[in-house]
Amino acid sequence: MGKISLKQAAELTGFSVDYLRRLAKSGELPASRRGKRLIVVDPADLALLDRPL
Repeated sequence: MGKISLKQAAELTGFSVDYLRRLAKSGELPASRRGKRLIVVDPADLALLDRPL
């Protein structure tokens, strides 16, 4: 599976897009950009995140 957008990642994890964006900006969630705005992540990296309560 290829990389997915933060919106797709949010739907899979239950985290908000804003929270995932903060994690990506801080380096806690490995991410890259496609174009100027789209941030993408590897779904395998999402498994390392704690689930929301």
